[in-house]
Amino acid sequence: MNPRSRGLKECSLVAALVCSMGGATLAQTFKVNSGSTAEEQKPAQNRSAQPQSADKSLGWGSNIQNARLARAAESALKSGNFSTAVDFAQRAAQSAPNDAQLWFLLGYAARLAGKSQLSVDAYDHGLRINPSSLEGQSGLAQTYSRMGRRGEAQKILTRVLAVDPKRTGDLLLLGEMELQDGQPEQALLPLQRAEQLQPAPRSELLLALAHQRLSQFKEAERYLEIAKRRAPDNPEVLRSLGGFYRETGNYTAAIAALKSIRTSRRNLPIRTNFRVDRTRPRNFMFRLPMPLPEI
Repeated sequence: MNPRSRGLKECSLVAALVCSMGGATLAQTFKVNSGSTAEEQKPAQNRSAQPQSADKSLGWGSNIQNARLARAAESALKSGNFSTAVDFAQRAAQSAPNDAQLWFLLGYAARLAGKSQLSVDAYDHGLRINPSSLEGQSGLAQTYSRMGRRGEAQKILTRVLAVDPKRTGDLLLLGEMELQDGQPEQALLPLQRAEQLQPAPRSELLLALAHQRLSQFKEAERYLEIAKRRAPDNPEVLRSLGGFYRETGNYTAAIAALKSIRTSRRNLPIRTNFRVDRTRPRNFMFRLPMPLPEI
């Protein structure tokens, strides 16, 4: 493969990853007074494969008022009102300072609201109460990752996965951080494990990028095609494929992929009269996105 073709494939795969994960994230969700947490009702294309669940329901230190505050925080999170969620969660946690789950809820809400230090403090508080909580440790790792403290996040996730190796969201986050650190070979193991446990377009696009970094372009293209078969109507996957075909010179396939995007996102224009931009600095395309928005 000549250098120009290789550069084009690298460009397209990073673009594919950015498109697929732009609205996705690794996120905990909480359901009050139940044995496990519930995922927020989000469109599939805007979801990541993070199957985290709370270790328990609200603890014995919680009363009816605290439960109402926690439910209000959860409702605000689902509505995207993150600052309001922080307010409710903080009031609940301060009213029941010995309830680790309320502190984890506050840590999660604070991370979504962009209040990273408050998130760290809340997770630390909850972990002092329940240091063995995998949910709390994972949440702290996610906050560290968003803050750019990847080394600390990786250490925590390694410990969590040693206890429960089937946490697919944590496997994906660990693999993504390995990619960000320029270690695609190390990233393959957690990403492949996540794909085996819970196949999803996000893991497949991360795997495609890892193989691209290792110059294994056939494997990279194979995972992109798997993502397309798994989510044929997902606009982000289709845009990723369109970008891949465009950069590799298969303009007919690129136009077909872009035209197949459903009309559910009419506000986003679809360009079919594109051309390859030869002026873009190649280094730009090797960067992974920083910690992703959790909405």
